[in-house]
Amino acid sequence: MNVKILKEFDLGMKLGQVKSVQLHISKDEPEYILFGYSESDNIDPWEESLHFPTGRMNLALYGEQGQRIWRREFGIGVIPGTWFSPFLAFDLDNDGMDEIYFVHNTDDKRPFSVLSTVLEKIDPRDGSTMGTWPFPVKNTVMEPLTHSYRQNMTAGYANGQPVLITAQGTYGDMFLQAYNSDMSLRWERVIGADEPGPRSSHAISVFDFNEDGVDEVFWGERLISIDDGHDVVVCTDGEFRGHSDTVLPFRAPDGNMYIYTCREDKDFVGCWRVVTYDAQGNVVWRAVQSEVTGYNTNHMHIGWVMTTKPDYRKIALAVKIEPIAMHIPSETYLFDALTGEPVEYDFPIPLHKCVPVDLNGDGFHEFFAEGVLYDTDGKVLCRPGGTKMNLTKLFGYPGEQLICYYPGETKVRIWGDVDAVDSDYMKKRYENGYLKHMTQLTGSGYNSNPTVTCAM
Repeated sequence: MNVKILKEFDLGMKLGQVKSVQLHISKDEPEYILFGYSESDNIDPWEESLHFPTGRMNLALYGEQGQRIWRREFGIGVIPGTWFSPFLAFDLDNDGMDEIYFVHNTDDKRPFSVLSTVLEKIDPRDGSTMGTWPFPVKNTVMEPLTHSYRQNMTAGYANGQPVLITAQGTYGDMFLQAYNSDMSLRWERVIGADEPGPRSSHAISVFDFNEDGVDEVFWGERLISIDDGHDVVVCTDGEFRGHSDTVLPFRAPDGNMYIYTCREDKDFVGCWRVVTYDAQGNVVWRAVQSEVTGYNTNHMHIGWVMTTKPDYRKIALAVKIEPIAMHIPSETYLFDALTGEPVEYDFPIPLHKCVPVDLNGDGFHEFFAEGVLYDTDGKVLCRPGGTKMNLTKLFGYPGEQLICYYPGETKVRIWGDVDAVDSDYMKKRYENGYLKHMTQLTGSGYNSNPTVTCAM
């Protein structure tokens, strides 16, 4: 492999956080890339993570050659954080142009304002406002802070018709609203905290999972029809009513579809923390059963599914974190993704630090970890440095590309294999449109995490 910088973008300020989405201004023009960024690092509503921002939220559109088309800096009322100011690109009115949708608090004095928070539609050609609509922060504002400011958006298609989804809530009461191309309400739904079934997840896949022409929204271990809001599949084994950190659709080598999930909260003695379901929501296998419970005791925080040589075997990872020292891994598990059998995988660094990426397009995963790219066997390919943002496929390059930013610096770089060739397996991965569609949704929730799409 010959891994090099394919593109470089100078965002003009020292970067504390960056997300990006891909979009088209017209059907005849090449792709553009929209960055959402700030000098401040990411701000989360969890009380042990929330802090005051040190910079403002920005949106800026760049062309393929690295040229900036426009930039908007928002007021101090816009908290630069995943759950406060999500954005996405989507052609809701079906005119060939991907509009930008952004949750915007327009009150510069009150960063938690309910009445001043709107859904703003932005023109991708010049960054101007095309329209605003109230965004119902009020739905969850009476819950604890870490529950109440969890704003989300996603989008997809119902028999070819574009549908935009806005949502509030992750752990308790959950509210979803669906909009048609003219922003008229298509449907809305409330899932109460006391209702049976699972809560949401931090990353929301949108995919026509059952191939009926209508996308399903992966709302945690619950697949919701984007057409009318009904539950298509509810993947619960037993009494689990909690939130899963990881919910991933994946396709086996034989073409069958599965759902892999790693669970965060709502633990109880006997609860299975790692579960794989078939396409109908039936348990295929499950692992790591809780023997004791307590605060955050069995929190499975990281999960992904990779494809390995030589037979495209799928291997699933799950990582349990320490209950008090948040985000410090305590145990790492590897399974055959189809059977649940434990797997040994010899690698020079801990796999919980790794993100799978298929740089050369051969259908098998390499790894990015702590600024270093490794091949499947652990050989160092190159040292891009920086922090991963997105795993993507853009500007017509073969293989997959890794987008990195560099905290404290101004640059974003896209890395790829200049000798990459898309294998038949790679082409098949992308032919159904799911992976490409998800590149428009990476500004909302944890969809920017490369582990969301590597399983497919």
